[in-house]
Amino acid sequence: MFNIPLLYWASEETKDPRFAGIAVRHADTVLANFIRPDGSVRHIVEFDPATGAFVRDYGGQGYAQGPSWTRGQTWALYGFVMSFKHTGSVRYLAAAQKVAEYFIRHIPADGRIPVDFCQPAEPFYQDDIAAAVAA
Repeated sequence: MFNIPLLYWASEETKDPRFAGIAVRHADTVLANFIRPDGSVRHIVEFDPATGAFVRDYGGQGYAQGPSWTRGQTWALYGFVMSFKHTGSVRYLAAAQKVAEYFIRHIPADGRIPVDFCQPAEPFYQDDIAAAVAA
């Protein structure tokens, strides 16, 4: 999702709508399969190659399977904001807001952004990139 603006840009530069179509399909796939009901974001999802159906998710860069890797959380936030900017589709704005609300609700009291919101308190692993992207 962090690179999705490149597809919108390519469509605008080349006047070829296929790139924007790919971006929209990707954003819709992420919206349908990566965003959990609480607004947290899955990092890696496996799809059935024959049907395209969701099979399962994997932990990826986060603490374990199920939690929310903060950098991936902010990549989704940014990608949905950019998708809204380029398409005007409010479903992307709503997705960005849901992801942002999850992020904000889970910021520790000291303001330091962890690598994963579900990581143990000690040792504390901080992710300045996630903090910068969210800001």
